[in-house]
Amino acid sequence: GGQYGVLTLREREVLGLLSCVPQARPMNYERTQFEIMIPGRNTPLYVTLPRTFPSEPPQLMVGQALAHIWVEPSRRVVSDRLRRWGLAESTWSPLEVVVREVLDALALPTSH
Repeated sequence: GGQYGVLTLREREVLGLLSCVPQARPMNYERTQFEIMIPGRNTPLYVTLPRTFPSEPPQLMVGQALAHIWVEPSRRVVSDRLRRWGLAESTWSPLEVVVREVLDALALPTSH
């Protein structure tokens, strides 16, 4: 029950992302697209939630090509968690976990 009782799984995932990744900025009213600056880099990570999310994985893309094993030439980001995502709920990961892992992996250490 509680205040989250009426929320869909999708809405709970979005709230989790917004509370755990405070720099995530919704790009539309429906909150299906988010822009998140990658620490230490001058380019954002874009997160798109398909209409059927979380049955379908979130789509992650970087604003410009980055040299990283998870970033394809098309700028699509495919982490191990996203690769494992399937129809079975047991293969899903919380949205904020997926996004934070990718941000950590792509971040450049900032010089102090």
